[in-house]
Amino acid sequence: MLERLKNDNIIQIILELCAAITLIVIALVFMNAKTYLYDQHRELSLLYKRINKSNDELIFKGNPENNYIKYNNLLWRIVRINKDGTMVLIINKPINILPWEYGNDFNIIKYLNSDFLKELDKSKLVRNNLCSDKITDINNVTCKKISNEFVSLLDVSSYVQSIDNTSYISGENEFIWLQNSYSDSEYYHTNGSKLSYSTNSNFYSIKPVVTLKSDLLYEGGNGTINDPYEIKCDKLTIGSNVIIGNDKYTVISTKDNIKLLANNNIDNIRYDDIIDYLNMDYYNNLSYNNYLIDSKCEKVSLNENKISKETNINKICVPNIYDLKVSNIKDGYMLSNIDNYYLVYDEEIIYGTKEVTHNIYPIITINKNSKLKYENGNYTIKK
Repeated sequence: MLERLKNDNIIQIILELCAAITLIVIALVFMNAKTYLYDQHRELSLLYKRINKSNDELIFKGNPENNYIKYNNLLWRIVRINKDGTMVLIINKPINILPWEYGNDFNIIKYLNSDFLKELDKSKLVRNNLCSDKITDINNVTCKKISNEFVSLLDVSSYVQSIDNTSYISGENEFIWLQNSYSDSEYYHTNGSKLSYSTNSNFYSIKPVVTLKSDLLYEGGNGTINDPYEIKCDKLTIGSNVIIGNDKYTVISTKDNIKLLANNNIDNIRYDDIIDYLNMDYYNNLSYNNYLIDSKCEKVSLNENKISKETNINKICVPNIYDLKVSNIKDGYMLSNIDNYYLVYDEEIIYGTKEVTHNIYPIITINKNSKLKYENGNYTIKK
């Protein structure tokens, strides 16, 4: 009888051990499966893994149709995917037309890393790693000096690598400033799909370059212009569309309050009439003028290689040369002048005179605490 009890106890112990081992095995299988599913999900969540199946550097050339990406509510093109999975982007359309440098008062790299960078989600960026050597011989492009700003211009080396008969970076007649200098006062720029260099005070297009982190979640897209890859952005930023009344605006700044640039223009206004007309007749006829708040209206003058600013407080203004241009401006007066010429913004800078009429694109400012509703790609003010 005693022997039988011992045997029963041994059997019970064995059964309990088997049950425990079975539970451990099941737990390990579940954990491995969960880890596998997590890793699989994570890989699918990393945009660079979707585009670049290998660990090699991937460079886009010619006129690719699958390198469009939306980051910070703006449309960019992927220049290359680095071996570490970071992505170099260049904006699809210029944000402005500016000189590379102007006297001691203006430098495009400082402008990009102050005015423009403040409008971006910096948490998604790493510093650029681009060549900024002075290049005197295009057949001997060196890379001894590396720029590490968060926002840069494209370097000559990257631009040359993008050319395959043509380049998606620069249109046939497009002049875009590049990072590298030829001399102390001359910098390279695109000239169609070729390179040229010009004096730093010329007005050419600005296409910022940033580098995205390698581990960003994205919301979908296939990289085409109509369905770009999209990095998650769930707040109002530059480039967002805002509809007030029957008018559509584009956000050009969120630094203090919300600065909006009208998508539609007012035709044929003389320079001297701009501010008075906007802040009297135009303002009084706006059905939503109660939403507008006072804001700085800065006139920027470039004279004798120096820059000066004159600030007034108004309800409505027009862009100066520094304001971001993320909507289409055609033949639009700016609140800026060079000597006696008043600057007109188009596909190039036009030197206008007071007597000639041009379009104006109003800028309004609404409170940063305004209640906005997002629907179908647009924000509207909640009444």
